[in-house]
Amino acid sequence: MAAALLGPARAAALAAADRHVGLVSAVVERLLANGDEVLFLIGYDQGMESVGQRVHVAERLVRASLEESLASGDVAVATQGTSAFIYVAPGFEARLPDLRAFFA
Repeated sequence: MAAALLGPARAAALAAADRHVGLVSAVVERLLANGDEVLFLIGYDQGMESVGQRVHVAERLVRASLEESLASGDVAVATQGTSAFIYVAPGFEARLPDLRAFFA
């Protein structure tokens, strides 16, 4: 199931969205550097889904030794309703293969 959710089309769409957020963020940084006041928000519509059981993804990553601790910052989990985005901090890219395998 996870492979279908993270298939090539979805991965490409997420990568494109991430690139666009990066472009807007770069403009915001330039505006801030010039003294402009900017309120920069990123949102999405997750829909309304009832969930019976909650899975704490970050806790599972810590238990699997894929994240040092819930507060370490090496791997970050941004939950999105019934899904989550996993971000790996610079310098910790070597964990990517194990993270991919964990979610496969």
